[in-house]
Amino acid sequence: MLRQLQGIWQPQKALVITGLNGSGKTTLLRVLAGFLTPAAGNLAWLDADHHLIDPPSRIFSGYRAPIKPLLLVREHLTFWAGIYGTSGLATKLLADLRLESLLDRPGHMLSEGQKKRLDLSRLILSGANCWLLDEPLAGLDGQGQEMVKKLVADRLLMGGLVAIATHQPLNGVDQSILDLNQ
Repeated sequence: MLRQLQGIWQPQKALVITGLNGSGKTTLLRVLAGFLTPAAGNLAWLDADHHLIDPPSRIFSGYRAPIKPLLLVREHLTFWAGIYGTSGLATKLLADLRLESLLDRPGHMLSEGQKKRLDLSRLILSGANCWLLDEPLAGLDGQGQEMVKKLVADRLLMGGLVAIATHQPLNGVDQSILDLNQ
């Protein structure tokens, strides 16, 4: 499966991983994140000339957002900004993700879509060059889905890498598709 990525995952294109439930979409993302080792072979990161390079800084966003039920949205953002060395809470980030009115709300009172938007802030605050997203559109309304697509497109324009496991189309995002059913 990893050999299939060579030539498919290109700069400025999202790698969209599709397939039936149980086909290995999440497992592939976890291998790319470094959480799992491949059952056979190894994973090597190569530049455009096929020279071995160090893995890019990566961040994984799973199907369920890592939101602590008792922490306020503000506390999540402050914690992540501290972990990743990002100074302050950017007003633009809060506005872009529609989180301003939720700052004093605890995690257990957020809808699934609000939790997803809060988790997107973690990706942005991380400064990671490579985003590995598992079902990022699930639980989001149409406006939320468009927000994710815009963030992905922006990350790609800034030279970042994005791999997305999904059952939903990512219309409007420049992409290469890896179908694990084939």
